Amino acid sequence: MQVKITTKNFDVNEVRSKLQESTGPEITYEVRKPEDRAIETAVLVALISLAGTGLQTFLSGILQFAREKLASKIIVQTEKGRIEVPANLPMDQLDKLIERVKRLETDEVSIHLA
Repeated sequence: MQVKITTKNFDVNEVRSKLQESTGPEITYEVRKPEDRAIETAVLVALISLAGTGLQTFLSGILQFAREKLASKIIVQTEKGRIEVPANLPMDQLDKLIERVKRLETDEVSIHLA
């Protein structure tokens, strides 16, 4: 699964560093410059294997970063739907979020930290 992470409030390189610390080497990250020059925000792309705990590890890392930086919400967007959760989502509800993301049945997901 390819996940594009965007944010106007945080530096994507900082997001990448924090996620690499919390998720380990099984998830790869790449910072991409915007294709549209009118958009100044770079995009962080994570490549996640859906086998094993990759998605759980990634979402846990994103939630941890969002809490540390006092983000208000996380928006997950695909062609098939949108999920919006508070950044302070309790970790015991992480499994429900993972199931909701998996039900979107897509290979590409966009996440925005607001």
